[in-house]
Amino acid sequence: RLFTLVGASYLETLARTVATLEMLGRSRRDFIVGCIDDACAVACAAASLEFLPNGFGGDLSFRIASIKFYAILTVLQRGEAVLSFDVDVFFFQDPVRDFPLRQLLTNHSSPYDAVVQLDEFPTKRHPRLNFGFFAARPTIEMQTLFRDLWAKYNRTAGRIWDQQLFNEAFGHLKNVGLLPLERYRNFMLDVSGHEGPADPCPPHLCPSPGQSETRAMPVCAHMTCVDGVANKELMARSAYGSADVGGYYSTPRKTIS
Repeated sequence: RLFTLVGASYLETLARTVATLEMLGRSRRDFIVGCIDDACAVACAAASLEFLPNGFGGDLSFRIASIKFYAILTVLQRGEAVLSFDVDVFFFQDPVRDFPLRQLLTNHSSPYDAVVQLDEFPTKRHPRLNFGFFAARPTIEMQTLFRDLWAKYNRTAGRIWDQQLFNEAFGHLKNVGLLPLERYRNFMLDVSGHEGPADPCPPHLCPSPGQSETRAMPVCAHMTCVDGVANKELMARSAYGSADVGGYYSTPRKTIS
């Protein structure tokens, strides 16, 4: 299943994501949406998207993390593999058809129980992982892990950052694979660069030094550390060539022909 978490301010972005992934071969039956408010529930019902309604109190950040832990656990307990992504992930290819995710999500031959996007360059022995993009199989270990994470987060009443909990749980597991940054782009890392400012040219459009061919199209780009819906979509367009800014494809507009 494809899981993401949405509130009222990101409903247009959700529509863009669903339209993009349907165009790439997914079905809306693949989706399950965690709703953090009633507007999301209404929109998902109208769009025939499965959703989990908000059943948690507390402030917004607490509701977001609680629903996310609970929803992922729910999918795993159903015996289904899950690809969890933040709604500010922009897709260029069907992620389920890309090898590391295809192997984990669609069959039992993967050596990993989970694969995760990096949140820093893999120069450390245990680089920081990003809770905003990962996939997990419904193994007993993964179900137990997310049950414990959800319980621990609620016991602390959200005083511990969900990303911190995720890293503490996943960072030292041997059965977790790392998704390659060249195909699963992290905007914060692309902007900061490894040893200085990154090349602002879209990574799949610009040739590498000394090469004439263009780089391979990334599977997705995660617009980390960009504030606001409009800014995320604008930067996704300028940095990676994302074409659905403002819902151009998800809410088709008349064009001159």
